[in-house]
Amino acid sequence: STSPCGWVVDLRTNTGGNPSAMLAAIGPILGEGPAGLFVYPDGATRTWAYRAGQVLIDQETAAVVAGPDYRLRQSEPPVALLTGRTTASAGETIVVAFRQRPNTRSFGQPTGGLTTAIDSFELSDGAMLLLSVATFADRTGQVYDGPMALDKIVADRDPDAAMQAALDWLQNQPACAKP
Repeated sequence: STSPCGWVVDLRTNTGGNPSAMLAAIGPILGEGPAGLFVYPDGATRTWAYRAGQVLIDQETAAVVAGPDYRLRQSEPPVALLTGRTTASAGETIVVAFRQRPNTRSFGQPTGGLTTAIDSFELSDGAMLLLSVATFADRTGQVYDGPMALDKIVADRDPDAAMQAALDWLQNQPACAKP
């Protein structure tokens, strides 16, 4: 049997959702440890991390993978991220989580620019108010406020161009080099 030498993570149509569930799903490829921060207006931060099938926010479990946690045969494999203008919100959480990760490169178009954490507040009449309460920062503390730039911008006229650029890059990585 063969095992993959690298991964393509296609976030081009990821418009958001539950970032903790997404981080739990992608965790084995992302790797263990801190992956990013929520940065609040008062300067406070909360760290998000992946460890053994769990997503932790300041050491509190936010999501758990059903069943045993998956382990890759090769640690820190090369990862090519594909993004586009509709990559937004929780989709951008994944992009931020891969920032500053070794063996990672991004391809496509800049993201949508909704790099904020949302919190809900119940009003007296039972209605819910959703507000942006924090911005995303990568594992080094670099804050992302707006659309995220990529390593390689690929014209969006051809949907296969970003995938091809990612595959070309992967094929030139040492882990994927043909003997």
